[in-house]
Amino acid sequence: MDVAIGAVGRPGEDDQRTHVIDVSDIGALLGLDVGKGEHHATAVTPAGKKAFDKRLPNSEPKLREVFGKLQAKHGTVLVVVDQPASIGWHYEGRRFSEPEAGPEPDREVGRPGRAATPRHLARLLKARNAVPHALPDDIVALRPLGEGTPLFCVHPAGGEATGFRHLAPCPEFRGPLYALQTSAGGADHEDRSVEALAARYLAAVRAVAPTGTYLLLGWFMGGLVAFEMARLLELQGERVEMVFLVESCLSAQLPEFDEDDEREEPGPVAAEKDMSAAELLRLDLRRRTNRAHLRAARAYRPWRYAGPVALVQAGKQDGDLRRAAIRSWPCVCAPARLTHHVLEGDHLTLFEPPYVTELARLINRTTQ
Repeated sequence: MDVAIGAVGRPGEDDQRTHVIDVSDIGALLGLDVGKGEHHATAVTPAGKKAFDKRLPNSEPKLREVFGKLQAKHGTVLVVVDQPASIGWHYEGRRFSEPEAGPEPDREVGRPGRAATPRHLARLLKARNAVPHALPDDIVALRPLGEGTPLFCVHPAGGEATGFRHLAPCPEFRGPLYALQTSAGGADHEDRSVEALAARYLAAVRAVAPTGTYLLLGWFMGGLVAFEMARLLELQGERVEMVFLVESCLSAQLPEFDEDDEREEPGPVAAEKDMSAAELLRLDLRRRTNRAHLRAARAYRPWRYAGPVALVQAGKQDGDLRRAAIRSWPCVCAPARLTHHVLEGDHLTLFEPPYVTELARLINRTTQ
């Protein structure tokens, strides 16, 4: 099966490159803790048995010797390096059962800034079996490997999963991360309600995790979908660890939707004049999807949900909107299980550096 491993740099670096490799035949996973004078290598088998645990000199021939011995005994070896740039690009993003090819720019990182332990490496190897061979079109694996319960994020109006890309490399959140998405032509789907979106997305989530515990997050309109997904899971007898409602509000706080807006064709802006016909088509479909989602959000009338909910709001959000959301959500949640959190940033920057770090910490702290 294919697993996407994000190329994560040091804190503050904006690098979301992804390298896709086949991990179905991995016989050992080796974590290399890079040092200036010497390295430390730890390798484990899929069963979690330690296969190697020694200090190594900062020597390319010695590294190749270790890789060769592990390959001869265990087959394919996947190497996870905490500082790939420090050992040279010949090792980056490659499995050491393959013939040597030219240098490859992408790199594999297990736990940024942390030495890989045998327990952590064993978890990575075992986690590969939890990732399906082919994910449904509605879900994207932003970080399929990690520790703990996977977090499933639901997009805001418009259906794009790219808004969660900065959350994936945050070391403050260590779990697997997935994002739900609506295709650019999603406005033409028959599921034009929050309830229908929730049912469809829940099927995609169960393709990754057939049984609970579940961890959900929704941004703006996506919070309504995540809330409905949690309610459906509760009815099905599954346990939901937490639902994070980020900048989410009920229909009474949403802007009115004018049906005339859908019939009017917006005039082209300067940036659109240089777009190709295909790009303009995708933009038009995305606008239609955005309007369909806002219309669905306005029509949504939730039933009560008894599970834990965290309402997350931006400090720079309009005060009246924040207070209205705080008053409305306890009407459909269990007040004793509803927590409220205000983070720095605004509606958009909550998911961008540096503010996304605080959000990642909140998720990690709340779910421990």
